[in-house]
Formats: sequence, C-alpha cells, structure tokens
Amino acid sequence: MDGADSMSGIHGGRAWSGWPEKQAALAAASLVASLAKAAALLLLVTYFCAAGMPQDEAPASGARVFTLKEAVNFALANYPAVKAAEEQIAAAQGGVALARTGYLPRVDALWQSNRATRNNVFGLLLPQSVISPISGPVLTSISMGSVWGSAGGVLFSWEPLDFGYRHATVKAAQAAESQASAEAGLTRLGVAAKAAAAFLNLLAAGQRCALRAGGRGTA
Repeated sequence: MDGADSMSGIHGGRAWSGWPEKQAALAAASLVASLAKAAALLLLVTYFCAAGMPQDEAPASGARVFTLKEAVNFALANYPAVKAAEEQIAAAQGGVALARTGYLPRVDALWQSNRATRNNVFGLLLPQSVISPISGPVLTSISMGSVWGSAGGVLFSWEPLDFGYRHATVKAAQAAESQASAEAGLTRLGVAAKAAAAFLNLLAAGQRCALRAGGRGTA
C-alpha cells in the first residue's frame, strides 16, 4: 500500500509539474512569435537608421533616408499582412459579384451521340449510379446489332420570384465585404502604428548615441 501510494504520488507530482511546463512552453512560444514580429518590423525599418544619425554624420552612399510619413507609407505598401488583407477584400468583392449572378437567367445546352444495341430492360429500372437510363420500347428478343443515336436540347430557365433568397445572399456577401474592409483598416492601422513606433525608437536611439558621443567629446 505504501509503495502504491508513493508511486501514485510520484506520478501525480509529475503530472502536476508538467502543467506549469506546458504553460511555460506556451508562454515561450508566444514570446518567440512576438519577437519574430518585432524582428520583422526592425528589418523593415532598417532603412530608417540613417534618419537617427547626427547631422554631421552623412549616410552611407546609396542608403535611403526616410521621413516618418515615408516610413509609414513604405510599411503599408510592403508589409505582407496588409497585402493579405487587401486580397481578402478582393475575394469578398468577388463573392458579392457571384451572389448577384443569381438574378440572371440560365441557359443549359446538351448534345450527345452514341452507338448502342436496341436491347432494353424489362420491368422497372430503379434509381442507381451504375446503369445509364435506357429509352425505347421493350423488345421481346435479344439483338446484338447496334445503331447510332443522337439527342440535343436547350433549356432556358429564370426564377423571377425567390421570396428574398437572392437578396439575402447578396446582403450576406456585402456584409462579408464590409467585414473584410474593416479588418483591412485595422491591419493597416496596426502596421502604421508599429512602423511609426519603430521609427521613433530608432530616431531616439540615434539621438541618445549622439548625446553620449557629445558628452565623451566634451569630457
């Protein structure tokens, strides 16, 4: 009994200690994701470092200097999340156009040609997916001779009344488009805010470096 209790206590201790480990792993994964996003933004605004240089330090040859407005516009034009949000808007607009096609009439055309025997099936041919539907009179004898047969047809159909179904479908598609537009605006706002914050942080870091360099020079 004592051995069983001690073993269950060990296993229970392991299970209990495993839960904080899982929480720590999730927190670490979240931290890694946040650091990855921050690294991506820092890579995106690497070009902005020249803006934080002191006035007496000229940027390297060929380096591009950004203003705050140019930095934000550059981020909005090149950040992948913004492009993905814009594609979501385009997809939603396509959904609206597709929903509106329900108001249009429909035309179906068919032409077929085949060669088969004149044999038919006696009795009822139950619905199934193996034997094709057979037309023609039932014969009293079996014939192995075959003949060509053809058929064609055109069907024009239009539904003038649907009791609001197509209208509701279009409204739902338009709501999806509005949602995609709102999400895209939120994404653009977040990217612009992060790009501006990164720009200002780099600018402040450059100013701090310049002040430290000036303090060492006077000392």
